[in-house]
Amino acid sequence: MKYYRGICSVFLGVIFFIGDLSIAHAQEVVVVDTVELGVVGQPASVRVRDGGFSALLNGRILWTFGDTFFRSGYVSTDSATYRSNTAALGELSAPLAVTEPLDTNGTPFPAVPFTAEEQAFNDSTGSVNDRIALWIGGLIPDTDGSALAFFWKLHATGLLTYAPLGVGTAHFLPDSTTAVRDSALLFSPNEPVFTKAFLHNGMVYLYGGVVPGGLAQPQFLARAPLENATDRSAYTFWNGSAWDPDVNNIDTVMTGVSSGLTVDYNDYLQQFTAVYSPPFSNKIVMRTADLPQGPWSSPMELFTGLPPDTNLSFPYNRQGIQHPELALNGGQIIFVSYFRPTGFLLGETRLVKVTLLMAPVAPVLVSPPDGAFNQPTTVEFVWDSAGRAEAYHFQLSLDPSFATTVIDDSALTDTSLIVGSLMNDTQYYWRVRSRNAAGVSGWSPVWSFTTIVALPVAPALAAPPNGATNQPISLSLIWHPATGADTYHVQVATD
Repeated sequence: MKYYRGICSVFLGVIFFIGDLSIAHAQEVVVVDTVELGVVGQPASVRVRDGGFSALLNGRILWTFGDTFFRSGYVSTDSATYRSNTAALGELSAPLAVTEPLDTNGTPFPAVPFTAEEQAFNDSTGSVNDRIALWIGGLIPDTDGSALAFFWKLHATGLLTYAPLGVGTAHFLPDSTTAVRDSALLFSPNEPVFTKAFLHNGMVYLYGGVVPGGLAQPQFLARAPLENATDRSAYTFWNGSAWDPDVNNIDTVMTGVSSGLTVDYNDYLQQFTAVYSPPFSNKIVMRTADLPQGPWSSPMELFTGLPPDTNLSFPYNRQGIQHPELALNGGQIIFVSYFRPTGFLLGETRLVKVTLLMAPVAPVLVSPPDGAFNQPTTVEFVWDSAGRAEAYHFQLSLDPSFATTVIDDSALTDTSLIVGSLMNDTQYYWRVRSRNAAGVSGWSPVWSFTTIVALPVAPALAAPPNGATNQPISLSLIWHPATGADTYHVQVATD
């Protein structure tokens, strides 16, 4: 079993991991704007609830939350003062204004209900520190228009002290905030907590850690076809080099990740993105990879959330979660939520709009054509507009390695440049790259051209002298050599 490939230590129920994973080189991307949109709504009866995993459900955004504690004076009709999980619906055009069914006492219903056995256990203990909990860790749209939720079943015995009981699945029907559970658990307590779900090309990918409740732990990866997403036997696991049906051969794909990890494919970046909150930080970060299994880039900061209540024993924001169903411009604009503690058993889920900018692509050269001959000594260089480019860097050289340059202009905003006073009969090399606020592209391929040979000067006549008379009928016509001349053209006429 390769679950612990690296050095692990546990402190107060928190796992930290130092691994030996290779880090991918991230393409250049920067955050050009962030806007705090506000707080995701909740009923007046709710004191606090965290989480915020979401999915598109029948054209609306389905929000799901973890532990939901009621305000003083509120008790549900089934005598509960909190829920292990809740859910709400919002419109894509107004995702903060959520709605959800409430009982006659004004409290929300559970999103994933307990079984009778689970409820009986909780009723018998009557303690939040000795209870069964069901925490939703990921959602994907299902084939029939419903949403498929993956939840972690656990036995909570104290702060950050949890005994894993397995991973289950449940189905949210269109316009519903209460799911229907599958009777059997998908993964056993001895397997990683595979709940961080995303869907790509018909495959369900599930990330999960090993130590329950860890704030920074190694992540492992499972996958199955969407149509078999609730069938344990359909899953294979990344073993470091291939997809393996044996979970015991599983290998780490990412380290240093908190419990709020969300992964998706971003069309704008043309890469997979992983968003989460690093432990002991108010920052939200993103990593990128070409494949779900990585290698993943180093984290880049998306933004720092609003300051939480610093008087708390754990005064940090958490659960940075991306919401792909809200993305705009193919993913150039993404939406990320995070949970901000504002006091003891108080807090809010806030939504942030993040605009990304990726470095541009290299321009395509147009003219003069590569290898062209007999070009004039004044040349118009033309290249195609490059995607995402704000400016261009043009170089002209006599050296194909560009060790020295004739022209080096990095402030061009047009896609052409006229250059004069070039030398005759000379081979030149040129290239262009594009840039924007995120960085520069690679150089275009190097093209070359050769300028026209210079026209020779007119020869100076030597003999016979101009205007001479009485010349013999057979004589030599003589002229001085002309600079640049290879041959001469002689004409004799009577007029």
